[in-house]
Amino acid sequence: MFIDIIFVVIVDEILFYYSHRLCHESKWMYKHIHKIHHEFQYPCGLVAAYSHPVEMLLCNVLPLGAGSSHARR
Repeated sequence: MFIDIIFVVIVDEILFYYSHRLCHESKWMYKHIHKIHHEFQYPCGLVAAYSHPVEMLLCNVLPLGAGSSHARR
């Protein structure tokens, strides 16, 4: 089970990094989707969850699901 958890964390981190990077590098995605995430000026961890629904799915839900769906059973 420990190996499965490590695998899920690694896959999630890699996919999150690249999907978040895509949100910054694509001018269209940043302007229409990701900019909402950067509206807050107060640095608070809970603000990280404030995002467009597409970004929540692309950057948070899919990476976590991808890692956990391939973990050994």
